Amino acid sequence: MTIQIPREEVAIVGPIFEALHAKVFDSRFTAQMTRDNTRISKTALGIKIERVRLKTSKEFCGNHPNACVLGGKDRKGQYLEGADWVEWNELVNDVLDSFNSTATAWSRPVELKDKLFIRKDGERRVHYDSNPVFGGLGLRGYVWLGDEPGAYEDCRGKPSPVTTFPKGTPGIYTKTGYNEVG
Repeated sequence: MTIQIPREEVAIVGPIFEALHAKVFDSRFTAQMTRDNTRISKTALGIKIERVRLKTSKEFCGNHPNACVLGGKDRKGQYLEGADWVEWNELVNDVLDSFNSTATAWSRPVELKDKLFIRKDGERRVHYDSNPVFGGLGLRGYVWLGDEPGAYEDCRGKPSPVTTFPKGTPGIYTKTGYNEVG
């Protein structure tokens, strides 16, 4: 994941980084975070977040939206599933909103092959949707939509809404008590 913070907000990059560390420490997640002040762009500073995992192992089906089409849980691990990622993205957005930041943030899910924006110019993603993927035997599964109109809302200075995502998406989303087994 990359968080791109405009250079005009240079004074809050350090505090955002420290707040993210504290929030992750108090959450059900772990992650490796580094400040990247040179490689993001000429107009922005960055925070790189890698190896996001759960602190506790659980059954794992995959990082996909919607219900599992190709079978259920067949392994256990600390990997995030779809609903877990939605909750992780909210954690990051909550920190950025608390600093009134106009940052943009994205990840690059392998199956998407493009950026999956979780925040654009200070507006957090509040809706995730999906597209079906078809193969030789019909429906093979679903992939996240990388970007869609109406999926973002400016929540700086106000409570964030419950983020919506496709029903049946595996994982845990504690804000609503959602817990779906693939």
